[in-house]
Amino acid sequence: MKVRVIRRYNDLELGRILEEDTEIEVTKQRAEKLLRLGFVQEIKQNKVKSEPLD
Repeated sequence: MKVRVIRRYNDLELGRILEEDTEIEVTKQRAEKLLRLGFVQEIKQNKVKSEPLD
């Protein structure tokens, strides 16, 4: 799941400090935890519906 950092924090799992407006790819479980803590926000993926070709 792709998320955007909205608050600077030290990520011990990645071993570095993540700055605001950084996009990272994390597991769904980790994303839910970071969302609850208020460090990240989910990036909405625009899903494009495909139409059959005639």
